[in-house]
Amino acid sequence: MADPQAPQLAADAVARWRRWLAAGVRATHVAIVLFFVVGWALPWTVALVLVVIGAPLIHLGWWLCADRCILTVLEQRLLGGGSTATSREPAAGEATFIASVLEPLVGRPISADLVDKLCYGVLWSSFTIATIRLGVRWSG
Repeated sequence: MADPQAPQLAADAVARWRRWLAAGVRATHVAIVLFFVVGWALPWTVALVLVVIGAPLIHLGWWLCADRCILTVLEQRLLGGGSTATSREPAAGEATFIASVLEPLVGRPISADLVDKLCYGVLWSSFTIATIRLGVRWSG
């Protein structure tokens, strides 16, 4: 005789795994953001090269997902959010990753437009500084 609670137990296990995976995606996202915030200042050539190669790849991901980060979309889907990769704005009640990190720090909501400007500014500033540092390092 089958246990009538088995489907619910299986659903709970899947939900738990999805939350763990989403937490892993979020941790990866934090690490990548922190890397681009400080990567240009690191003393290792490999860090500078990763910034220079990574910036266009991240920009491509934003372009493919209509100015949403692939990791944000993945995390929201793992958590059962209704957002899609082609949606420009998050669904009602959803915050972008950067907004969810910054809003508690500044104590007020942050617009999607400001988040975009911050993200592009950090990404391409890091790229530019890392490129200049590599050029100086490799020129002599």
